Amino acid sequence: MGILLGISDWVYADFYRQMPYEVKSKLPANVTVWSAGHWGWQWYSKDAGMQEYETDSSRVRVNDYIVAPKHIPLQVVNEKLALEEVQRIVPPATPLTYFSTGLFASFYTSDYLVAPWPCR
Repeated sequence: MGILLGISDWVYADFYRQMPYEVKSKLPANVTVWSAGHWGWQWYSKDAGMQEYETDSSRVRVNDYIVAPKHIPLQVVNEKLALEEVQRIVPPATPLTYFSTGLFASFYTSDYLVAPWPCR
């Protein structure tokens, strides 16, 4: 069981490691791509060439992109921005993700309102 959890956890984390590069490669080279999100996502998105989004100081313009991963704490998007979802990328379920440690049953959760494991 431990080996299956370890593999599943690695596959889950690898999705977040690979996505900044994949997303950036699919966008036009001449646009600004902002990245919201914390933890390792920040490092990988910066390495992929995205700029870190800051709620009150980023100067987002028309035709810029903001990439925001799910299930990772994010910066609040400035309420003055009118955003349109362009694409949602969802990792495929495979036998290697059957014992997923994601979706707030995660080793990575930091939300004090949602414990990493059910508690009483």
